[in-house]
Amino acid sequence: VSTQSTWGQIMMKEVNKDEYSEFEERKEDVKENGEGSPKMKRSIIAPYNPDEKIHVAEPEKVARKIEKMKRDGRKKLNVYSDYDFTLTKRKIDEQWADSTFKVLASSVLLSEKYKATSKNLFDVYSVFEKDEHLSAEKRTQKMEEWWEKTLELIIAEKLTKKKIKACVLLSDLYFRYGIVDVFDMLEEGKIPLYIVSAGLTSIIKQSFNILDFQTSLNTTQVLSLCSTVEEYDEAEQIIKFCKPYITSTNKFMALNHERFPTIEPKSNGIVIGDLIPVSYTHLRAHETEADLVCRLLLEKKKKQ
Repeated sequence: VSTQSTWGQIMMKEVNKDEYSEFEERKEDVKENGEGSPKMKRSIIAPYNPDEKIHVAEPEKVARKIEKMKRDGRKKLNVYSDYDFTLTKRKIDEQWADSTFKVLASSVLLSEKYKATSKNLFDVYSVFEKDEHLSAEKRTQKMEEWWEKTLELIIAEKLTKKKIKACVLLSDLYFRYGIVDVFDMLEEGKIPLYIVSAGLTSIIKQSFNILDFQTSLNTTQVLSLCSTVEEYDEAEQIIKFCKPYITSTNKFMALNHERFPTIEPKSNGIVIGDLIPVSYTHLRAHETEADLVCRLLLEKKKKQ
């Protein structure tokens, strides 16, 4: 990625497990202890997992692209990434971690009514999200309905920035181990990172604020965020979510919509997560010469 190191070397290098806080057991009654709970002090970075591997389908092709990126230099490179289960972990010790929406749905700080209703919405609409027989238009329509109803529930909870931060700290949302190395590299090379997410801006921003505080990073130097945006009143309470709502099926609009950061075209791009069709469209539109797609292997599947 840079003239001195490659993305693969950064991700594969040997790391010291003790660099970050150990993963803490969280059995305290948060309702009783509130912000005094030890859970509020946990690390937002997942522990090192030595069993994680990197799989490269076409190593020679990848090597050629990396060499081109190194020749072209950092100024001709953009990085595009999803957030949920991409920069963050999908599982911790075989237990499901939290997405941005799950941070709220599983929080003891939100009402039981919110949890029950959001679960009902999930049960109703998630089947449409996975239904390959639906047209793209119909699926997008159903996702927008789902997001709008869920966002209305969030507004009714009268969440403040302080409460959202507490929800993140009390959750099972964890950045992947190595996130500090990645941001150090991006900041050093002045390489922009565009996060295009169907998650909640409020949760994503708070997670990066916590990451910056715990690690002395300054992620705002390189990070641009394209996700559903909220508005606050003078008491820093959410009063509105602004359209367009970025869902799992319409992320492409965030790359060109006026509400979101303008993306400066570059000749090379690294694409991380489930943004493959979205980012390929964007990259091709700007005549990208070389791009690397990093697919995250979420499950191991055996072929008969």
